[in-house]
Amino acid sequence: MTALTVSPKFQVVIPKAIRQALKLKTGQKVLMRLNDQGQAVLEPELDIRSARGFLPKIPDVDVAHIENEPEGPEWPGGCAPMADAIIWQTVQTHGAALYTQDAALAQLPGLRYQAKP
Repeated sequence: MTALTVSPKFQVVIPKAIRQALKLKTGQKVLMRLNDQGQAVLEPELDIRSARGFLPKIPDVDVAHIENEPEGPEWPGGCAPMADAIIWQTVQTHGAALYTQDAALAQLPGLRYQAKP
Protein backbone atom coordinates (compact mmCIF):
# COMPACT_ATOMS: atom_id res chain seq x y z
CA MET A 1 0.00 0.00 0.00
CA THR A 2 1.27 3.44 -0.91
CA ALA A 3 0.33 6.65 0.90
CA LEU A 4 -0.73 9.56 -1.30
CA THR A 5 -0.56 13.25 -0.50
CA VAL A 6 -3.53 15.41 -1.48
CA SER A 7 -2.48 18.79 -2.90
CA PRO A 8 -4.26 22.07 -2.02
CA LYS A 9 -6.26 21.57 -5.27
CA PHE A 10 -7.23 18.02 -4.15
CA GLN A 11 -4.94 16.43 -6.75
CA VAL A 12 -2.96 13.23 -6.24
CA VAL A 13 -0.25 11.47 -8.22
CA ILE A 14 -1.07 7.86 -9.05
CA PRO A 15 1.96 5.76 -8.07
CA LYS A 16 3.93 4.24 -10.95
CA ALA A 17 3.20 0.63 -9.93
CA ILE A 18 -0.55 1.33 -10.02
CA ARG A 19 -0.30 3.22 -13.34
CA GLN A 20 1.51 0.24 -14.84
CA ALA A 21 -0.92 -2.32 -13.38
CA LEU A 22 -3.88 -0.38 -14.82
CA LYS A 23 -1.97 0.25 -18.08
CA LEU A 24 -2.76 3.96 -17.87
CA LYS A 25 -1.56 6.36 -20.51
CA THR A 26 -1.00 10.09 -20.28
CA GLY A 27 -4.25 11.98 -20.84
CA GLN A 28 -6.40 8.86 -20.40
CA LYS A 29 -9.56 9.31 -18.37
CA VAL A 30 -10.00 7.29 -15.18
CA LEU A 31 -13.33 6.53 -13.57
CA MET A 32 -13.44 6.78 -9.79
CA ARG A 33 -16.16 5.40 -7.55
CA LEU A 34 -16.71 4.26 -3.99
CA ASN A 35 -17.35 0.55 -3.44
CA ASP A 36 -19.72 -0.85 -0.80
CA GLN A 37 -16.96 -0.63 1.84
CA GLY A 38 -16.44 3.09 1.13
CA GLN A 39 -13.10 2.51 -0.60
CA ALA A 40 -12.11 4.52 -3.66
CA VAL A 41 -11.80 2.40 -6.81
CA LEU A 42 -10.03 3.58 -9.97
CA GLU A 43 -11.02 2.09 -13.32
CA PRO A 44 -9.43 3.14 -16.59
CA GLU A 45 -11.96 4.43 -19.10
CA LEU A 46 -11.43 2.33 -22.20
CA ASP A 47 -11.59 3.58 -25.76
CA ILE A 48 -14.00 1.49 -27.82
CA ARG A 49 -11.23 1.00 -30.38
CA SER A 50 -9.33 -1.08 -27.81
CA ALA A 51 -12.02 -3.78 -28.19
CA ARG A 52 -11.26 -4.30 -31.88
CA GLY A 53 -10.59 -7.94 -32.71
CA PHE A 54 -11.75 -9.48 -29.41
CA LEU A 55 -14.63 -11.30 -31.13
CA PRO A 56 -13.96 -14.20 -33.45
CA LYS A 57 -15.37 -14.07 -36.95
CA ILE A 58 -18.85 -15.38 -37.64
CA PRO A 59 -18.41 -18.47 -39.85
CA ASP A 60 -18.90 -17.73 -43.56
CA VAL A 61 -19.88 -14.10 -42.94
CA ASP A 62 -17.71 -11.16 -44.00
CA VAL A 63 -19.07 -8.27 -41.92
CA ALA A 64 -16.34 -5.92 -43.14
CA HIS A 65 -18.16 -5.28 -46.40
CA ILE A 66 -21.73 -5.14 -45.17
CA GLU A 67 -23.25 -1.79 -44.38
CA ASN A 68 -25.48 -1.31 -41.35
CA GLU A 69 -28.68 -1.06 -43.35
CA PRO A 70 -32.29 -1.49 -42.30
CA GLU A 71 -32.77 -4.20 -44.93
CA GLY A 72 -31.06 -5.65 -47.96
CA PRO A 73 -30.89 -8.83 -50.02
CA GLU A 74 -27.93 -10.19 -48.01
CA TRP A 75 -29.52 -9.38 -44.63
CA PRO A 76 -33.32 -9.69 -44.82
CA GLY A 77 -34.86 -7.83 -41.92
CA GLY A 78 -31.82 -5.63 -41.36
CA CYS A 79 -28.16 -5.82 -40.51
CA ALA A 80 -26.28 -5.17 -37.29
CA PRO A 81 -22.98 -7.07 -37.71
CA MET A 82 -21.43 -5.93 -34.41
CA ALA A 83 -24.51 -6.94 -32.42
CA ASP A 84 -24.67 -10.27 -34.26
CA ALA A 85 -20.98 -10.94 -33.54
CA ILE A 86 -21.43 -10.17 -29.83
CA ILE A 87 -24.49 -12.43 -29.59
CA TRP A 88 -22.73 -15.23 -31.47
CA GLN A 89 -19.60 -15.03 -29.30
CA THR A 90 -21.68 -15.06 -26.12
CA VAL A 91 -23.50 -18.19 -27.31
CA GLN A 92 -20.20 -19.90 -28.18
CA THR A 93 -18.52 -18.92 -24.90
CA HIS A 94 -21.33 -20.22 -22.72
CA GLY A 95 -22.40 -23.19 -24.82
CA ALA A 96 -25.89 -21.72 -24.99
CA ALA A 97 -28.64 -22.40 -27.50
CA LEU A 98 -29.56 -19.52 -29.75
CA TYR A 99 -33.10 -19.25 -31.05
CA THR A 100 -33.72 -16.63 -33.70
CA GLN A 101 -35.97 -15.46 -36.49
CA ASP A 102 -33.08 -13.54 -38.05
CA ALA A 103 -32.63 -15.08 -41.50
CA ALA A 104 -29.13 -13.61 -41.72
CA LEU A 105 -28.01 -15.95 -38.92
CA ALA A 106 -29.93 -19.03 -40.09
CA GLN A 107 -26.86 -20.87 -41.42
CA LEU A 108 -24.75 -20.65 -38.26
CA PRO A 109 -23.95 -24.06 -36.74
CA GLY A 110 -25.91 -24.94 -33.61
CA LEU A 111 -28.43 -22.17 -34.15
CA ARG A 112 -32.15 -22.87 -33.98
CA TYR A 113 -33.85 -20.82 -36.67
CA GLN A 114 -37.60 -20.34 -36.95
CA ALA A 115 -38.80 -18.40 -39.98
CA LYS A 116 -41.10 -15.50 -39.31
CA PRO A 117 -44.77 -16.34 -40.03
